[in-house]
Amino acid sequence: MRIRSLIGLCIFSLSVAANVVLWRKVHTAHHALNTTHQINSLPVVLITNRIISPEQPHFAKVTWRDLDDPSIRNLLANLRAVKCPELTIRDIVTARLDEQTDERIASLANPDEFWSTAIQKERLQLELRQKVREFEREEEALVHELFGTDWNRDAYLAWAIDPYNEFFLGFLPREKAISIHYDLQSLALASQAAFKGRDIPPKSDDQELERLSRQLKAKLSPPEYAELNLRSLVTRVHIGGFPDVQLSGAEVRYIVTLYARHLDFIDDFLKSSREVDELKRSAIAAAQEDIKNYLGSERYVAFQRAQDLGFLWLHKVAQDTGLSSDTAAKMFDLKTEASQQVLAISQNDSLAPDARSQQLNDLRNTYRASMTKLIGEERMKDYAYAWGAWWAKLGEAPNGGIAQ
Repeated sequence: MRIRSLIGLCIFSLSVAANVVLWRKVHTAHHALNTTHQINSLPVVLITNRIISPEQPHFAKVTWRDLDDPSIRNLLANLRAVKCPELTIRDIVTARLDEQTDERIASLANPDEFWSTAIQKERLQLELRQKVREFEREEEALVHELFGTDWNRDAYLAWAIDPYNEFFLGFLPREKAISIHYDLQSLALASQAAFKGRDIPPKSDDQELERLSRQLKAKLSPPEYAELNLRSLVTRVHIGGFPDVQLSGAEVRYIVTLYARHLDFIDDFLKSSREVDELKRSAIAAAQEDIKNYLGSERYVAFQRAQDLGFLWLHKVAQDTGLSSDTAAKMFDLKTEASQQVLAISQNDSLAPDARSQQLNDLRNTYRASMTKLIGEERMKDYAYAWGAWWAKLGEAPNGGIAQ
């Protein structure tokens, strides 16, 4: 059905184009003052005071049956013969190839046997993924052979539908950008499969990730790869952006360049989430002093707030529910102040254990009341569910130290 719809679109566009051309030829042949229609017999001949337009040639209606062919190469030739737009041709042909690949994948045996052991199921799943990859590589190679470039219908549709894709990869030529977008999607999906529930992927999955990363890098020049790395890191390191921080585009780029000294966005796909989180934390920590010197003390305080996920969440809540614009900043200040007081209490050696415990308990009650006054009881419940009730954990020492 997808192919029939695309074929119909192709035929319709050709029909409209042909009618427009004929209409323009007839109505611009001569600027006659008097135009009449003389009908002796069919077909009709258009007569003006100076020109008799000859009967227009009859175009036979092109149908799907005329164009369809089991052979991909014949189908491609038929579509090009009727001057179907190249983008539509690519959509039709790749849709047919996708269907053929899906049929081959569906024909593979289902590895989920009820009585198989976990090890057997894992082995069978790996074998299935390898076969699926073989089919997909064969399709990719054929597409490249037919069109002289890497082309994927789903990647093109995603590019056309989501404006962010063009914004994100707009520094590349259009077809190259679509190809890179598809490679990134493939790398993300392969990474999800490889690291699902594990820190170290199976060898075959690891090799596939390396292959996909090499393929992506091979398509980009060093400057292009560096630019893609910067654009990827700004959304990966600062997921929520920089609310309430007055930053120009050049300043954001400089800050991300500091992170890029320590981070490569490809690591997000080739390493476990735990390893990636550790890399990000160390890169952020290494850049903080440079960022502080670059922004100055006042703006750096706002920049620090923007790195707190709880602040980002409350900032959005404030926007959506009509809270004052500085609510999120006040909440962040309360949390920072509470941590400092916990540290002071924990380091006060003159306090007896019972007195320290009482002061910490009073502190929890104080900051819970302050938070409730700031955002209300219902939003407190939502916030605690999303990010944890930090005010209730003040002074807890799960690892033998004082929690802040």
